[in-house]
Amino acid sequence: MLHSAKAAFTLLRVQLTRSCLSTRFGFGSSLPNISGRFKSAATVIKTIDSQNSIGKWLIGLSGMTFGAVVLGGVTRLTESGLSMVDWHPFKETPPFTEEQWILEFEKYKQFPEYSFFISQHGEMTLSRFKFIWYMEYIHRMWGRAIGAAFIAPATYFWFKGYFTSGMKPRVLIYGSLIGFQGLLGWLMVRSGLREPRRPAGLGKDEEYVGVPRVDHYWLCGHFCSALLLYTLFLWGSLNHLVQHPPVSLFLFYITWILYLRVVD
Repeated sequence: MLHSAKAAFTLLRVQLTRSCLSTRFGFGSSLPNISGRFKSAATVIKTIDSQNSIGKWLIGLSGMTFGAVVLGGVTRLTESGLSMVDWHPFKETPPFTEEQWILEFEKYKQFPEYSFFISQHGEMTLSRFKFIWYMEYIHRMWGRAIGAAFIAPATYFWFKGYFTSGMKPRVLIYGSLIGFQGLLGWLMVRSGLREPRRPAGLGKDEEYVGVPRVDHYWLCGHFCSALLLYTLFLWGSLNHLVQHPPVSLFLFYITWILYLRVVD
């Protein structure tokens, strides 16, 4: 009896909230038509629980993506983005011994950013190199953590049948965008490892140490794709959590406030 009452109350709230949000903003379109498809109260509760799990997973991914954007900004502000001159998608471990660090430092010295740093500051210590290297390493590992946090739950939800037919293409799009984001990041870094262009009119014999910069098109693409991922994850999470009591009530009240303001 208690389960039936809970299901009936939840069903009423879902339908009312989804109807309101769909009319005004398009939220709730991925939720199944519970009243028409399910007869059992237990099935209703199970379906709502699965939608809650997907919503919490997506909102966690949106938070991690936002964190990646912040880390990317910190990496750029500390001028650490070009410290790692190699890219290995599935195997990227930090140096452990002093000899390994020296070898990594020697590889970095072969690229323009080191020459520019020397021209401005006179010397770069190994400890300074370790700092900028770890900043970029954390940024890359955070991106891989997003990939792991996406793949493992997505695989579980897929085989458990949690995803609706409309949700499955979105999941594939999410995964493709995550991989594309990583590729864009490396293309951006690689563009900054090239020799800066010499100014027009400068003689071939004249020494020139230019400022190494990543290509602004790759930088813009990398940043915008991260924002797109964040938006899609957040939108998808709201689409699934709209029937969750705290979220649904909050969105319900906000929607009515906006509706009344528009009508007035």
